[in-house]
Amino acid sequence: MLRWVNDLPEKGISTLLKVSSDTSLLRFVTAGVVFLFLLGAGAMPDEPLVVFDGADSKRSLTLHPVPDIFSITWLPGIESHWPENKPRAAGPSRIETDNLVLERVGSAGAPRFHTDRYRLVRQDMAGSESPPPKAIADRLANLPGVLLSSPLYSLGKGGTGPWRAPTPRVLLQLTGPEQEGALRERVAHLGGQNLQRRGVAPDQWGFDFPVEATVDPISAAMLLHRDPSTRWAQVNWIQERSERYIPDDPRFEEQWHLNNTGQSGGQEGNDVRSVEAFDLEMGDAKTIIAIMDSGIDTDHPDLIDSIVPGWDFINGDSNPSPGGSSHGTSVSGLAGAPANGIGVVGTCPGCSIMPLRMLGTSDETEAEALDFAATQGAAVINNSWGPTDGTGVETPIPSVMAAAIDNAVTFGRDGLGTVVFWAAGNGHPVDTCDLDGFVAYPSTIAVGASTDSGEKSSYSELCEELDLTAPSGGGGASLTTTNIGGYTSNFGGTSASSPVATGVGALLLSAAPELPWDGVREVLRSTADKLDPGDADYDLLGHSLSYGYGRVDSFAALSAELSYLSVSPANPMCDSDLTLTVYGPDLVGDSITATATSSLSEPEGELFVLERKNELSFEGVLPLLDVENNSTSPGDGLLGVNHEDVITLEVAALEQSTQLTLDCEPPSISGITIEEVHYWGALLSWETSEEATATLEWEPTGSNSTEGYATEHSLWALDLTPCTEYRAGILATDRTGNQRHLEEAALWFTPGNPAELPEDALEGADPCDVSTWYPEPEPDEGEGCQCGVETGDSDQLLWVFLVPVLILRRARP
Repeated sequence: MLRWVNDLPEKGISTLLKVSSDTSLLRFVTAGVVFLFLLGAGAMPDEPLVVFDGADSKRSLTLHPVPDIFSITWLPGIESHWPENKPRAAGPSRIETDNLVLERVGSAGAPRFHTDRYRLVRQDMAGSESPPPKAIADRLANLPGVLLSSPLYSLGKGGTGPWRAPTPRVLLQLTGPEQEGALRERVAHLGGQNLQRRGVAPDQWGFDFPVEATVDPISAAMLLHRDPSTRWAQVNWIQERSERYIPDDPRFEEQWHLNNTGQSGGQEGNDVRSVEAFDLEMGDAKTIIAIMDSGIDTDHPDLIDSIVPGWDFINGDSNPSPGGSSHGTSVSGLAGAPANGIGVVGTCPGCSIMPLRMLGTSDETEAEALDFAATQGAAVINNSWGPTDGTGVETPIPSVMAAAIDNAVTFGRDGLGTVVFWAAGNGHPVDTCDLDGFVAYPSTIAVGASTDSGEKSSYSELCEELDLTAPSGGGGASLTTTNIGGYTSNFGGTSASSPVATGVGALLLSAAPELPWDGVREVLRSTADKLDPGDADYDLLGHSLSYGYGRVDSFAALSAELSYLSVSPANPMCDSDLTLTVYGPDLVGDSITATATSSLSEPEGELFVLERKNELSFEGVLPLLDVENNSTSPGDGLLGVNHEDVITLEVAALEQSTQLTLDCEPPSISGITIEEVHYWGALLSWETSEEATATLEWEPTGSNSTEGYATEHSLWALDLTPCTEYRAGILATDRTGNQRHLEEAALWFTPGNPAELPEDALEGADPCDVSTWYPEPEPDEGEGCQCGVETGDSDQLLWVFLVPVLILRRARP
């Protein structure tokens, strides 16, 4: 019996639809049928949930219910627009139903998403076990006005890590346009509605699930992801996001990060050399800096003349003014505040600013904001936000966002690529920035933070994927910039360092608008100032886990010969084809030559040719050959190498060179342990001799994997069948791509599901052994009566009776 404890707000949800008993019965019956169909597609309903979502479409994620927290999406679901001053349409503050009491503890997403979070505060279930999270969510689904209910999930056990709540919307990308007809049939079969194209990247679609749909959106996404016609499918999750701003108390009026004279108490010269750079370039108004954030004070006197049209993805309108947070306004001032004689100056004062209010929405709207920036002419995009810091939990980039970023760097700026900068995070020492899928994504430029004394900011995260460092707080003065209606000298964190670097990138593109996006990255890397060179452990490529390639230097970037060479792959194996690309607007001719040397080559090295690719660049391929089982000779176009060899690539026409260290051996695997075994899953752990990704493969068919690199690994084998023998193999892949595969790594037998035992079964009965369910029958003293039924027929009749019982028990929600 449902009881509303308090009335809805006067301006709250206007329509509540009572779910009829017929509809409830239909949902209950179809749930059992669909559950049997989904046994191989997802997790058992009361256990960890396995989904596919991330740039790696083959990688599965294990989501754990946050203890006692649930999300409810109320009718009418996601609306296209919500006026800024309209009160949020929240659900009731307290719900009592079916012996359960829940209290509302907050919202999820923008007001137009109509989604709230509830905490279970009491269960009156005397004499019985507490219902599992999925069962409670199923009860909540029958409340009046509920469109979707679900446990709140996180990537860490026990609710650790950023939370995420599902919406009634599924997003996917097809393998090609020819699959559209089949998609429409599948969506209709699942009960989906409003199938529409979405996004800028090709073959993307989105559709919604009404309350009466055959399956829930999570199950639908898992089914569609495994369909061969889709590249990926995911729920449009609402995920916990945070600004990467760290406030400090001291206030300084001078912008030391532009020109450090020691005025902040720091060390003179620790800045991005903007004063020198401004003598060469002040920025071009045609170069647009997109600020994806909490909105911008578009009436700020120090920003108003630099603003170009943007969009509010929170409320769904063209007014991206903030709802109260100054974060986006402060970020904008650091990147692009003009040199207008008042207030502060950004690192690209002549550039334009595109405000995009999107922080706190959903996976899809984050991607829509990035699509908007790339298609509306943004040269660079700043992102001073991400998964909540300090959790130590890996959070992959959503598939829909990875598609948007790849599209931006491929097709933005008429094919030259929009440059995407990302704040590396403030979670040190708990977090490393490779745990953040946005920061670690190959198509973004990750920016850490340094102090006014040229040291790493205490909170700035470390990782292999860190590209650059830029000034911020955390050990000295913070940065002075704009905020709503005025200014602040307390802005810090990688939220501050990222827009400083983003503005320098825009300044570089103002001077060299034909530079491709990865050319911007290469110039900023190659001209960066190496901080703390004695203790930062820069590798042979000039990279440090603490500082990336160094602190951004705007004057050096503008002064550099705007030419560069890049090598792919950056971490080659000994049997690889190296692709060398040279960007050189001033180079002439149809081809240029490059020289490659290794410890095994002749002193003069191996010469190879790079052919002209277009008006601005040349490209060539050099095959590497592992000499352990092969041989090379001078002039054969092959470079002989061995494990841990250092090769040098040099282009005389540029007077530039680069070095690569080779890794030819796969990681070893040891310490394999089966930690837990249940009827629905098993947890395995092992170690590798070097950092590697991990993939667990089990037979009957199933797999689970991680995208991050580590030496200690734990993975669940899920969706298992009770009373079944399983064999598992382990695949380890190091950063270079070398793989070690153990096909027979572990063997186990799953126990039976106690829920499959009949209610009158003996205590201690084995669900896997029917003979233990009931007492053995007493021997018949007489001759007995076969009654025309043979033993085989009797056994068959027993199973005919038992199988429907087992199915119904298994399907019970």
